[in-house]
Amino acid sequence: MKNIEGYRKKQKTQAILLFIAAFVSFAVYIVLMKVKPPVAGEYVSPAGGFAGVGMVLLVYAIQKVRALKSEKKLEEMRAKQSDERLRVIEEKAIYATYMVTMIALFLALVITSFISNVVFYTLLSVVAFILITQAAFNLIYNKKY
Repeated sequence: MKNIEGYRKKQKTQAILLFIAAFVSFAVYIVLMKVKPPVAGEYVSPAGGFAGVGMVLLVYAIQKVRALKSEKKLEEMRAKQSDERLRVIEEKAIYATYMVTMIALFLALVITSFISNVVFYTLLSVVAFILITQAAFNLIYNKKY
């Protein structure tokens, strides 16, 4: 029973953090709407993105709160997260996604080098950030395991 209580505490903390992140996202949305209200005919509004992210975070937080209220749902959630088969599938899917994304970014680098220096250097900085982050996590996990 101690193990499920630790898991319950972890899920409660995650739910609180999700609610806080959703609140911050909605607060940014409200500020952006006050500072720069949408103009008729304008298709891009950064405020909408914050509202969407806030809604997604709120849905995840509510799911966690509902699971915390039911012992059965909490146990199902814990079993699903600790399933080794699902973890291996997820790791393989993440690696494949990473490789496809990097190939797409490198192709975009080649194409944008002929079109726009600003876009090229922006993409180059994104690729550099991803590669540096990957190298850092490789070092961390090689030392950890």
